[in-house]
Amino acid sequence: MRIRKIVPLMCCNLFCVFDNVKNVEPFITSLKQIGINSTFTNPKFAKEIDVKITNFTLAEYWDLDEALALMFNAVERNLNMLKKLKQSLNCNYIVDIECHKRRDYPALSFRGKSMEYIRFLEAEISIDMYDE
Repeated sequence: MRIRKIVPLMCCNLFCVFDNVKNVEPFITSLKQIGINSTFTNPKFAKEIDVKITNFTLAEYWDLDEALALMFNAVERNLNMLKKLKQSLNCNYIVDIECHKRRDYPALSFRGKSMEYIRFLEAEISIDMYDE
């Protein structure tokens, strides 16, 4: 009997994290000027404010790098601006990866352009794995 493989679900999103609330509004305004609609969260008891720069939802991928490529494709032309904003507003980027294993594990690879962009932005990586 052959077991059917079930494609894992993944999504990747880019966040910017601020310790200082006064830097959030200039960041969001700058993103709007370059055509990026972002959302921010300010949890009551959190020490930091997260601005969600991309807004992707779960989709089927065998390889993490495919999901990363989709995310970076959305911001690729604005990477230099994002880097300047990081330097001027003292914020940090996080590549947030959500992965639902289902039955089979995905390949968790960071290759080529995706890794180059992560290094360029000096982004941290957060991976949340779920077993469905």
